[in-house]
Amino acid sequence: MDRLAEVPSFISKEAVHESKRLTDLLLGHSTTLLRADRGGEAKEVLALLFSVVGDLQNQGYSRQTPVFLEVRRRYAHCLRQLGELRLARETLDDLLQDEPDDKIRCMVLTDIGLIEAGLRRLADVIVPDTLEDAKIQADQLGKGRDSFCDAVAIPSPFAGHGHLCLGVEAMLDREWDDAVHHLEHARGTLLADPERYPDGRLVARVNLYFGV
Repeated sequence: MDRLAEVPSFISKEAVHESKRLTDLLLGHSTTLLRADRGGEAKEVLALLFSVVGDLQNQGYSRQTPVFLEVRRRYAHCLRQLGELRLARETLDDLLQDEPDDKIRCMVLTDIGLIEAGLRRLADVIVPDTLEDAKIQADQLGKGRDSFCDAVAIPSPFAGHGHLCLGVEAMLDREWDDAVHHLEHARGTLLADPERYPDGRLVARVNLYFGV
């Protein structure tokens, strides 16, 4: 993984233009970097993809092409991880304007909720160790609650991240019935698609919280 961030230095935009397989590979590399909390390096890869997407859209390709939507969403993740929240929010708002399908829409609404909560990553949605930190976390998650609720209101199997955020907030507020409801949905989503969570840490955390 240590050489993933070097990719933009030896792959041209033209090469990416010509190969969907290369685009998918770079998108996968950037996701690996983001999961390792290496947002600065991921940004180099995603900036290349984001530029290519812009070029192709200017050539008449649909903005709703699935891989284009995913590149823009991952770029927003990267910006959020780096603390560039305003630009991340603008990127996601622009994506919603293209009226993506329910799968993308519910994930983007959760992404927006995390920005409203001031959280860098889904991995930051935790139950802290101290009462003081727990109150701060509950207050932060509360700022994104409307977006999380909008996300889980969409009939999509990809609403699990929104349920996780609402479940953790409910735990922190000692709303146990709500916590069980949301964490059960989150757990079901994660267990149904384990390949999306290869290191298992998020699944383990949801299992722990659900067991509490």
